[in-house]
Amino acid sequence: MLEIVFNESVLGSMEQAAINATHRKPENLFCFPLPLDRGDIQKDFAVAREPLAALLAQAKDTPLRIWSSDAPQEKCGLYWLVAQLEPLGWENLDVSLVELPAFLEREDGVVVQYRAWGEVCPEEWSRWKTAGVRLPSPLLRAMADRWKELRRENAPLRAVLNGRLVSAPETLYDFFLFQEIAAQPEEFREEEVIGRVLGVTQMPISDEFLALRMEQLIRDGLLEAVTQPEPGKASYRRVLRKVTLK
Repeated sequence: MLEIVFNESVLGSMEQAAINATHRKPENLFCFPLPLDRGDIQKDFAVAREPLAALLAQAKDTPLRIWSSDAPQEKCGLYWLVAQLEPLGWENLDVSLVELPAFLEREDGVVVQYRAWGEVCPEEWSRWKTAGVRLPSPLLRAMADRWKELRRENAPLRAVLNGRLVSAPETLYDFFLFQEIAAQPEEFREEEVIGRVLGVTQMPISDEFLALRMEQLIRDGLLEAVTQPEPGKASYRRVLRKVTLK
C-alpha cells in the first residue's frame, strides 16, 4: 500500500513510527507538502513532478491510502491529488481515505483534539494500521471537479467552512488577530499573538500564514516592528507596537 500525506511533519512522524517498529525507513511514503491552501493554484508545482510521476506509475497496481483532515493544506492536498489521478481512471484504482477524527482518546484516557495529522506523535500511528475507507469513483470525481472549480476561482485563500472546502479572501482570519492584538499592551511579542490565535481558536491554519497576515498589518500601518528576530529565527519572533486599530 502506498501512503500519501501532505505535510512534512506528518511524513517525519510516520517515518519515525516505521523505524521504531521495523528498524528501517519505509519506502512506500509519498509526501506532497504543497501550499495549495493559499496563493496561485493555477501554476505548475514543479517540486511535485517527480514524486507524482513515481506515484502514478504504481497507482494502478498498488492500493493508495490518503491521510487528510480539515486542515486546509491537507484537504486541498486530497482534492488536488484525486484530480491528478483522473488520467488513470478512478474506476481502475483502489483509493482509501483516513480522515483525522475530531477527538481522540489516548491510551492514558486523556481526550485530545488535533487540528492536523502533523500533531500526531510517532507512538500513536499504530492505532491506524488498518484504518481507511475506500472512496468510490463517483466521490473521487466529485472531489476532482471541486478542485477544478477552486482552480478556476483561484482565490487568495482556501478554507474549510462547515466541512466544505471553499475559496476565501486572505482577510478571513484577521478578526481573530485583531481580537488578540486588542488584548495586548502597546508593545507585545508577535509570537504570543500568533500562538494564542492558534491555541484559543484551534483553527487548522499555520503559524506561517498568520505571520504573513501580521506582516500585512505592518504594511497597512496598523503595527510597527520594535525589534527584529535573531538570525535564523522565525520572522515572528520580534516585538511589535500598536499604531492604531480600526
